[in-house]
Amino acid sequence: GLLPDNQSGFRDGFRLQTRLLLFLEDVYSLMSNSAPVCTIFIDFRSDFDQLWHSGCIGKLFRLGIPRSYILWIDAWLRCRRCYIEIKGHKSRYFNIEKGGPQGSVLTPTLFISYHCDMGQLLSSCTSHFFADDVAAILAGQMGVRFTDQCLDLEKRVKSFLDRLEFYSCLSDQPLNRSKTDALFSAHAIGLPKFTISFDSDGGEGGRKIIFIYIMPPLIIIAAVLLIGFHTSLEATLCSRGQANCNGLCYDPHRQICGSNTVCDKTQSVCNGLCYDPIQQICESNTICNRGQRACDGQCYDPTWEACAKK
Repeated sequence: GLLPDNQSGFRDGFRLQTRLLLFLEDVYSLMSNSAPVCTIFIDFRSDFDQLWHSGCIGKLFRLGIPRSYILWIDAWLRCRRCYIEIKGHKSRYFNIEKGGPQGSVLTPTLFISYHCDMGQLLSSCTSHFFADDVAAILAGQMGVRFTDQCLDLEKRVKSFLDRLEFYSCLSDQPLNRSKTDALFSAHAIGLPKFTISFDSDGGEGGRKIIFIYIMPPLIIIAAVLLIGFHTSLEATLCSRGQANCNGLCYDPHRQICGSNTVCDKTQSVCNGLCYDPIQQICESNTICNRGQRACDGQCYDPTWEACAKK
């Protein structure tokens, strides 16, 4: 197919749990060969809102998508306008040059299709994709001393970040540096003194990578399996049923819509607040409740039956 097998986001038949297990297997395999492993977790900023229209259309042509489909997608992307409203004052309509419509079923597919060749450019690592989130695994040279392995790994990480910056500029997809972190794993004790930043000269515009050191591989296994179990449990408990819940989760046991299992929204209108089925009132949390009377944005205390600030 056109999409790589290591992309598990927004694809039928691909599960997050399977991707996590494959990621764990790669890390554990490298560590079993006594190689230090560096895992970089990459996040792109405003992924769908930064989708480059011209670049996306050009990529679809290169992938061999039929011309009639591409022309339809091009018109769907470009023929959109919007305005800004602040306190009742509206701006003039202007064209949207970037991004895809939020909530559309086509936008995620376009996004992963646009970035389907990212793994080819980042070929120096083992990469795992889930939509706009990327986990890149790099390992030091095998068969040499641990110190030399760490020096080699530092060079590979720097080269990888340079390639990542180049891809970000080439695809016009900015990186979210504040959410990009690294994990260092090794059997040896101690964290090497890596000096790595996003920019090539280490200037003020760059962000220094902070490495988290984890020695036993069993900790990684437990952490990843815990995430997978929590995701599976959350998906099981909070599944969306046939009822229209306006994007909220559906609890099949209690047959109500809810943002989570504790704070459920029923058919009553609470103006975006949660609904407490026990006390039968709308609430922003369990301590500060808003009743049926209007408190002008302040909290409502059901005990004193009066409005009160938080």
